[in-house]
Amino acid sequence: MFKYLITDMDHTLLQENGDLDEESIAVIRRSPLQVSLASARNPYSMIKFIQQLRLSGPQLSMNGAIIFKVVNDHVKILQEETITRRLSYQLQQYLHQNYPQIDFTWITTSHWYIPRMTPQMQEEMQYSGVQPVVGKSLAATAEPCQIVLIIKDQQLFKRVQGDLQREFAVEHLAIRSSGDGYLTINAHGVSKGTLVNYLIKHGAKRSEIIGVGDDQNDLPMLEIVGHSLAVANAAPNVKAVADQVILSNQHDGIAHYLQQFGN
Repeated sequence: MFKYLITDMDHTLLQENGDLDEESIAVIRRSPLQVSLASARNPYSMIKFIQQLRLSGPQLSMNGAIIFKVVNDHVKILQEETITRRLSYQLQQYLHQNYPQIDFTWITTSHWYIPRMTPQMQEEMQYSGVQPVVGKSLAATAEPCQIVLIIKDQQLFKRVQGDLQREFAVEHLAIRSSGDGYLTINAHGVSKGTLVNYLIKHGAKRSEIIGVGDDQNDLPMLEIVGHSLAVANAAPNVKAVADQVILSNQHDGIAHYLQQFGN
């Protein structure tokens, strides 16, 4: 019997405009399953959706760097894994030397830091609702939970990802696509599968957990849940590992799937 559902947000649960529709909200609120969100986003950009859905369980942000709950409108950190300052500097210097056209941005528990304001950053601000801090140095902030590179050119994206994976292979950093040209970098061992292991540690059985996703960063979760789902708009390699393909995010795939479990 399934008791838990972990879902990615962007292009999986959310509509393409970045919002929840009324059907998804209503079905998830009534669902007997405990629903958790698992996102590459900062936890503060997830609060609105957690409140809309009335979720009280653990949630995952920044690809697994943080597991948290929302308590009285505030983020309560349950588990956190950062990238060391040494590695963060090394990554920053490597990019400055080899790909100076790519802006190095990073996210801590509470802030998103960017070197300058660009149209890409403004687009991300509008979509996520997060106001970045501009022009700070790494030395002046907490250690990053996640480093984010926005690379819209697909060929450049693949080249940068491959180079970083080779350059930092010894460090075993998690370097994954989060869709839409976002390359996310996390500490070794951090992934969306972290929430699956957290739930099991706190009494869940693997066979009771469903996972839903659409992109590369969802694979570590989908590979270890009891039952894996891919939305119809998912990447081919995600569909290939999923136990089941459901309707797309635009067609409320998760809401339609959850309706089989009743109220």
